[in-house]
Amino acid sequence: MSDIGDHDAAIESEDSAEDGSVRADCDLISALDVSHVSVRPGDIARISIQVTNSGEIIDGITAIVDGVDPDWVRLGRPVVSVFPDETAQVDVFFDTPANCPAGDYLVIARLVSTIDPERQTVHDFWLTVEEVPALGVDLVPQIVTGGKIGRSTAQVRNEGNGAANVRISAFDPARGADVVVDPASFFVPLGESGFVDIRMRGKRPWFGQPEARQVLVTTKVDDVEVEKTITFNQKPRIPRGLITILILAGIIALWVLLFWFVMTTVRSQDAVGKAPASSFATGEEQFPLKLIDVSASGTVTAATTGNGIARLTVEAFRQKADGSLDPAGSAATIDDGSFALPSLLPGTYAFRVTGDGFTEIWYPSAGGADTAERVELAPNETASSIDVVVAGETGRIVGTVELPPNTPEVLLEVKVTQNPEGAAGSGSAADSGSATAGAAPELFTVTEPVTDGTIDVDGLPTPATYTVTVTGEGFATLSFEQVVDGGEVTVVNTVNVVAAAGEVSGRVIDQSGNPVGDVTVTIRSGAFAAAATTPTSGNTGAFQFLGLVTPATYVITFEAERFSTSTIALEVGPGQNVPGVVGTVVGGNGTIVGSTISPSGLAIGGLAIEVIGAGFRQETATLTSTGTGGAAGSFSMANIPVPGTYTITLSGDGFQTETLDAVFMAAGTQLLATVEMVPITAEVSGLVLDGAAGVGQATVTLSSGVRDFVTLSASSPAGRFAFNGVAQGSYTLTVEQNGFAPHVVLVRVAGGVDIVRDISIVAATP
Repeated sequence: MSDIGDHDAAIESEDSAEDGSVRADCDLISALDVSHVSVRPGDIARISIQVTNSGEIIDGITAIVDGVDPDWVRLGRPVVSVFPDETAQVDVFFDTPANCPAGDYLVIARLVSTIDPERQTVHDFWLTVEEVPALGVDLVPQIVTGGKIGRSTAQVRNEGNGAANVRISAFDPARGADVVVDPASFFVPLGESGFVDIRMRGKRPWFGQPEARQVLVTTKVDDVEVEKTITFNQKPRIPRGLITILILAGIIALWVLLFWFVMTTVRSQDAVGKAPASSFATGEEQFPLKLIDVSASGTVTAATTGNGIARLTVEAFRQKADGSLDPAGSAATIDDGSFALPSLLPGTYAFRVTGDGFTEIWYPSAGGADTAERVELAPNETASSIDVVVAGETGRIVGTVELPPNTPEVLLEVKVTQNPEGAAGSGSAADSGSATAGAAPELFTVTEPVTDGTIDVDGLPTPATYTVTVTGEGFATLSFEQVVDGGEVTVVNTVNVVAAAGEVSGRVIDQSGNPVGDVTVTIRSGAFAAAATTPTSGNTGAFQFLGLVTPATYVITFEAERFSTSTIALEVGPGQNVPGVVGTVVGGNGTIVGSTISPSGLAIGGLAIEVIGAGFRQETATLTSTGTGGAAGSFSMANIPVPGTYTITLSGDGFQTETLDAVFMAAGTQLLATVEMVPITAEVSGLVLDGAAGVGQATVTLSSGVRDFVTLSASSPAGRFAFNGVAQGSYTLTVEQNGFAPHVVLVRVAGGVDIVRDISIVAATP
C-alpha cells in the first residue's frame, strides 16, 4: 500500500505546468491486472488496483465493492491519498468464511474520489471460491448383536461447501460375513445428510463364545475418505449357559449311579463280627483313676515386671526307674500366668517352661534338666506352688521420625524408659525362682541420637512397657508408650515431630530512625495471616507475634497512612525466636513546582496538570495571571505522598501533551524545569503575487484531499492570506483569480511549525 510519506523526496515547493496553466484533464486512471481470483474457504484473497491522479490537487480515493457479502470485504486503507500525477495502490481483501459456498462470484469494484464523487473508475473480475469437500459419518448402531443377520444405518453428513457425490462401501476383511450397502452412491446437497442401509450376513457358530466380526465402512467424496468400523457380534446357536446346565446334569447323574452301585454292593455282604486278640489281658474292666491321680499347678511371672505371663507352655516330665524323664503332660498359662496339670500319675516329676521370646527354664530356676528340682507326688497329692520366674530375650524398638517439610537437618534424641508400674524389685529374682516384693524397682533407661530419621533401640529387657520420648532443640517433646513382649522387635508407627512455636518481634521506624506508631504490621505465611498495630506511646513502634508455626518463611508488611508500604521476608527455624526485626517506612509529603511557556517564550495559562502515582491522582491548572499564587503559566502541587514515583502530564487545547517524571525518596519540593509547550497546529500563510505586486481578493484553497479550507487574499496588505490551526499533514494550496491561470503548490505541515509560502500567478492565456 502507498503512503503520502513515500513521496517526500519527490515533492518540491511548487508543481505546475511548464506554462503555468492548469491541466484540464482531471479523470482518475486505474488498472487491475487480474480477471480471476481463487480462494479456499477460510482464507483471504487480495486484489490491488493501481490508481493515478491526473488532477492538480491531492485526491482521496476509496473503493466500493459489489457482488459478494459486504462482511467479506475489507479495505487495506479506507481512503488512499494520491498526489497529482502520482500513482497509489488500493488494496481490497476478501475474508471468505470457512463455510462459504463454492462457486464463481462476479465482483465489481468502483474506485471513487472523496472530493468529487463523479470521478470514478470501475473494474470487474471473477472471485472463485474453491470447493472443499468434507464428510461426517455416524453408524447407528456401531455395535450390532444378532444371529445370522445384522443391520446398521450410516448417516452421512455433507460438511463441505458444495454438493457432494458420495460413494460408500463396506466389507469384512476376515471374509467371515457378506456385507451389502444400499445405496452404494448418492447425492447429498450442501448442509444436508443421506442415510445408507448396511446389511451383514455370516455363518453363525454352533456353540462357544459369540463371534465378533469387524466390518470396515468406507465413505468417499472426491479425495476425501472417512473410515468407520461396525462390530457384528454373532451369537452361537447353542448358548454357553445351556451347555453348562447339561454338563452339571451329567455329573449329578454319574454320582447317583456310583452311590447306588456302592450301596448295593455293601448290602449284599455278610455282617462284620468282633473278636478280641488272644493276648488281651483279663482283669477289672474299670479302674477309677481318681483313687491314685495327682496334680500340679503354679504361676509363671516375668522377671522384669513380676506380672504373670500368658501363652507359655508348662510341661511335666515323670522320672522313670533309670532316671530318664518321660513326658507326662503339658498346659498353657492363662492371662494371669497361672497353669494347672491335672490327672497325673503318682511319681517323681520335673517341670519345664518354654515360650517364643523367652529363655527356657526348668523349675525352679535357669538350668538344664539335670539341675532341675524333682518333685515327689504321692497318690492324690497336689503340688500347688510350682512358681517360675522367667526372663524374656532382649527386645528392640524400631521406627521412623518424620520432620516437618522444609526442615533442615537437626539432631534429635530418643529416650526409652521402662515404666515403673509392675517393675520387679532389685535382686536376682530370676535366680531365686520368685519375684522379690517391696524392693525399689530398677528401671531400664537408654538414650540414643536420631541422625538419619531412624529410631533403633536394642537390648531392651522384656516383657515390659516403655515410654518413648523424642526431643530436639526447637521441637515440641513427643512421648508415647510401647509394649514390648518377650524378645519382640516392635515397629512403631511413623513419629511425626512438631516444631515448637516461634516468635518474631521488633520495631517500626521512619527514614530518620524515629519509631513510628499506628503502623499496621501483618505477618503472613501461606494461608496464615495475623496483624498487629504498633503503639503510639510507651514502647512506640514495637510489635510482637507469638505462637508462630515453624519452620516457615514469613512475609511481614508494614502499612501506615501517609507512609510508604514496605515488606520484608523472614526464615523462622524450628521453635526459633527472632527478635530485633526492623521495619522501615518512609513518610511525609512532597511538592512539585513548575512553569510553562510557548515556543515564543510567552507564559501559558489554563493548561491542565495531572500527577499520577501508585494509588494517587491530583489535578490542577497553570495560572493565567501573576498573583499571590505565583507567576502566570506556573503551577504548584502539594501533599504528594512520599516516597513514590509520579508521572506529570501537561495538556491543553492546541498544544501537544508533554509528560515528565518525578521521583520522591523523601519529603521536600521538586522544581521542574520550565516546560515549552509545542502547538499541535501551525499557521500556513503567504502572499499571492503577480510579479512583485500583491493580488487581493484571490480565492486560496487549502485541501487535504478529504477536507477543503477556503479564504480570500487580503487587499491590504495586498495578496496576504493565512490559515490558522492547520493540523499536521500534506496539503495542496490552490490559487484562483479571474484573469489568471489557477496555480497549485504542495505544502507539508509539521505540528507547531508555521509555514510561509508565497505563490506567484500569471495571466491566463487568451
